[in-house]
Amino acid sequence: MKKLLVFTAALALFLLPAFSTLYAGEVGFINVKRVVAESTAGKTAAQELTRSKDQKEAEVKKQLSLLQSLKDQIEKDGDKLSPAQRQERLQDFQKAKIEYDRMTKAANEDLQMENRELVNNVLIQADPVLKKIAKERKFTIILTDPTVIGYLDPSVDITDEVISALNK
Repeated sequence: MKKLLVFTAALALFLLPAFSTLYAGEVGFINVKRVVAESTAGKTAAQELTRSKDQKEAEVKKQLSLLQSLKDQIEKDGDKLSPAQRQERLQDFQKAKIEYDRMTKAANEDLQMENRELVNNVLIQADPVLKKIAKERKFTIILTDPTVIGYLDPSVDITDEVISALNK
């Protein structure tokens, strides 16, 4: 009896991986970058991001112009200024440089955040489409990160279907 129990347990452990692969289900894949770049919703959001980027670049460029102007004044009038005046202009330049660096960093962080929001909003819009396709094609998993995939059979790439459904 004990031998039968051990044999049954060993057999179950041996066959468990085979049974789990039978019921693993199907895996699908979407390329999020393509969905964002090619869908109407993604293109609209990308245009808004471009407008925001242009606005931030204009503000940073204005600050850079001020910084360059202060630098030029210091170089041009440096010999004519008293030590106190020169020190004051150098401090103004340093403050402007700190503000320029702050603005540049803030603009980059804002753009990165807006880009993440753009992708997130497109994925939220794509979610019902993904669920519908997953149900129709009996996918148990839909991957969105191409960096973790070594090989992808083209038959599981549903990016075109998602873009088409989103554009309707």
